[in-house]
Amino acid sequence: MPVASGRQVDQFPSNLSCWCTKPQAVFIVGQPCVHAGLDFDQGWARGGREALLARVLIVDDDEISRQIYAHVLSDEGYEVEEAEHGGKAIAKLELRHFDLALIDLLMPVREGIETIIEARRRWPAMRIIAMSGGARRLSPGGVLDMALGLGAEDALVKPVSRELLTASVERLLGAVSRA
Repeated sequence: MPVASGRQVDQFPSNLSCWCTKPQAVFIVGQPCVHAGLDFDQGWARGGREALLARVLIVDDDEISRQIYAHVLSDEGYEVEEAEHGGKAIAKLELRHFDLALIDLLMPVREGIETIIEARRRWPAMRIIAMSGGARRLSPGGVLDMALGLGAEDALVKPVSRELLTASVERLLGAVSRA
């Protein structure tokens, strides 16, 4: 009988007997890959990215944007949580480890630049991607360049395509998600 942790049982391939999620890893127990018709070197699902999950925090005041980014990154095998502003992001960071934060820069309550400064100071190993839809309307250099200077490792102009988002996350988390 399948045992699920955080996933729907009907999403399991029929050859799996259980799926156990640990803070940074997913262990898959089932019949050998040969019996499942998989090449062992291919890995299980999405090129083996399921072997270790990286945890990503999406910080954006726009609910639709958060949901889209969460859906894209979840589909890629990342464990995703959301926060609607920097204050909630810092609260989540105090409770759990995150490998990467995707932070919108222009938000109410606590904006992204302030959040990046505090996150970089308190969690220096966490990777940070800054993003902004308002960056085109701002002065040359703008907030995205400021975010890069304050510790963000990449900067994306919204709206962000699926390809650009996943490429940026994979570039920064390649060692974490595939280690």
